[in-house]
Amino acid sequence: MQRFLGFVAGPFSLATPIEGVRQILDVTGDGDGGHVHSMARLLGAEPLGPPDAVLAFDGDDGAVLVSCCRLRGVVDAHAPAPLPGTVACRRPGLITGTLDEGDELTLVVDPRVLVGLVGLVRAVGPIGLGGARDSEAAS
Repeated sequence: MQRFLGFVAGPFSLATPIEGVRQILDVTGDGDGGHVHSMARLLGAEPLGPPDAVLAFDGDDGAVLVSCCRLRGVVDAHAPAPLPGTVACRRPGLITGTLDEGDELTLVVDPRVLVGLVGLVRAVGPIGLGGARDSEAAS
């Protein structure tokens, strides 16, 4: 069994290997100004309200902060099922597989690819990422 941290971002049920998350931070107000990136917006969707928490991931230049709409907690599961080759992914490598939790399908996020995606957004902005600047409204 592997351990994942489950969370919701926009309409997506997500999980990431728990060892990839440096820290879980509480949020009051709008997070850390321009330093928090919305996971929902990174995936091309709108948040479902104010962020529940911010997840800190290790990046090359320090912590990368990504907000989520809701924490689901620790998920113990077998290795993720790989995505079928016919699935079109907007961010290649970001979603590495799925967890079948009975009542819902959870997408597994690779924390290293997520950190790289946030670095790209910092460098060039949200062009092609579907929406307003990520740091304008965290969630």
